[in-house]
Amino acid sequence: MTAALGAIAPIFLLLVLGFVLGRRDFPGPGFWPLAERLVFFVLFPALLIRSTAAIDADGAILAIALAVLGPIFLVMALVGLFGRKLGLDDKLLPAVAQAATRQNVYIAFAAALAIWGEPALVPLAIAVAAYTPGVNIASALLLGMHAEVRLRPLALAKALALNPLVLACALGFTLGLGGFTIPGILDEVLRILALASLPLALLATGAGLRWQGLGADAGWLVATAVFKLAGQPLLTFALALALGLDGLALAVVVLFAALPLSPTAYVQTRAMGGHAVFMANAVALQTLFAMATLPFVLVLLLGWLP
Repeated sequence: MTAALGAIAPIFLLLVLGFVLGRRDFPGPGFWPLAERLVFFVLFPALLIRSTAAIDADGAILAIALAVLGPIFLVMALVGLFGRKLGLDDKLLPAVAQAATRQNVYIAFAAALAIWGEPALVPLAIAVAAYTPGVNIASALLLGMHAEVRLRPLALAKALALNPLVLACALGFTLGLGGFTIPGILDEVLRILALASLPLALLATGAGLRWQGLGADAGWLVATAVFKLAGQPLLTFALALALGLDGLALAVVVLFAALPLSPTAYVQTRAMGGHAVFMANAVALQTLFAMATLPFVLVLLLGWLP
């Protein structure tokens, strides 16, 4: 437990610090949305390029991708098919589906690096490379069917093609699987940018947390938080075992599934006219709950690894 707390505590302290700075508008109005854009478009892609470039063709690429996406697609499909029978309206249905499945990849990298170091980067990069396009497509389809703004297929394809995380993963995969080596000077530039990505990303995430009260959707907020932080890791663990994953790869995909909801889900929902208030509350609530659940997940994973 001590090692798990030591790995997780700095992450959540950065989130809390970001929250405090954001509430005080420090260092100035409008800074944190701009910082988040810098992370999304420059710093985090540098980390992904270096990580995915280290992947070789002999890795368990397909098994990791299936273990990550399988539970997400299953839950989204079940909510889409049976959500109305459970009392979900057109705005709440895609919000519940996303809140129960989407995760914060910044926390994933910070936690994995803190507990396992650089060996965790390769399986985690594969997970992110599969997750980023997969979850964006599934979420856009759900939102497009139920939200006010219908996203056309061409617009979705364009958004994915221009997504810097998708582009970074594609470039890194091309380099790694093609046997190319990033030139020394460029690799050092990417390394320096990558070092800045996680602390700034965690601070920006904290600054962007919003809480607007539980309201009438309190039950669904709590239910999705419980499933996201406990149910999805269990589903992922079972599927990963069935796919033959073990060791660090297994631990990484389970950790990836145990993370709280990403603020990106809130941004996408708001842009498409979905239930933005629910999503903002879900991000805040799950981030708070994850402070208690993630150490236990890490203890279990550390005990599982040889």
